[in-house]
Amino acid sequence: MRRPLLLSSMMVLALLLASAVALAATTTFENSSPIHMDWGDPDSSEPAAASPYPSEIDVSGLSTCIQDVNLTLKGINHTFADDVDVLVVGPQGQSALVMSDLGGRTGFSGDIALDDEATGYLPDSDPITAGTYKPTQGTASLVAGEGYPAPADFLSPAPAGPYDTQLSVFDGTDPNGTWYLYVLDDTPEDGGNINGWSLEITTAETPCDTTAPKVISTSPKADATEVAPTANVRATFSEGMDSKTIDGTTFQLFKKGTTTQIPAQVSYNADTNTAKLDPTNNLRRGVAYKAVVTTWAKDVAGNRLDQDGSTSGLQQMRWFFRVDD
Repeated sequence: MRRPLLLSSMMVLALLLASAVALAATTTFENSSPIHMDWGDPDSSEPAAASPYPSEIDVSGLSTCIQDVNLTLKGINHTFADDVDVLVVGPQGQSALVMSDLGGRTGFSGDIALDDEATGYLPDSDPITAGTYKPTQGTASLVAGEGYPAPADFLSPAPAGPYDTQLSVFDGTDPNGTWYLYVLDDTPEDGGNINGWSLEITTAETPCDTTAPKVISTSPKADATEVAPTANVRATFSEGMDSKTIDGTTFQLFKKGTTTQIPAQVSYNADTNTAKLDPTNNLRRGVAYKAVVTTWAKDVAGNRLDQDGSTSGLQQMRWFFRVDD
């Protein structure tokens, strides 16, 4: 009986291995067009956008979500490495600053692969050599005023910061759509090129999260009365949210019947999936207020808030309460 049992075990192992191969697949997408990094205006301290800005890769045909993504800059070269800043933006809006202010005052040339699972980081001040590295953010070379740091916000049409610093920000999101590579030369008088770039995308067996988040509880509750003037306003979501999308533009407070926003500080607690709006001043007694969470609040997979999926179009969350007389 040993031989049939051994054969059966080998067949099961082969089926499991075949299943794993089918469930996790890696596909490479490429844009081979060169990107030119301008020498810039020597009399300006402003960064110069590369051309084109952005460079694009269209991804299609992938049926499940991202398990891992790696980025390769092909034949990248520059006469002053510290000047180069690279931002990648996915089709669902996530962004990662993968390379900035590195290599010091030296020039460099070669293929640079960026992989969260790489063993080492790009050098901050030593010369850069071709290889595979973790996404890295260095410090600007300010010797004799020769270098400027990467800007907090890349030039438009890139999204505003802050940016993530790892490619894992794209994990669990739908890979299909247009990916954007924004490259800046942050200091004038030097330049270079990137001879194309590619994305290596590994998809998992897990279907993409396409479920829109919603607000499941609030404080104060809807139509509450006798609310304290010192109260904060809170909204708890049905799932984890992208904290970069929870701010004063997506969580707002108004006096009922007005369009003037109440000044407030907005924060997000990922442990409880709760956003908190802390008004700058005490709320006025006897006044009714309207709280709003807009549809631009997104979950970690990039889905926008939709408070009522049965209604056509995305629906924001809004509720009213009244402060105690």
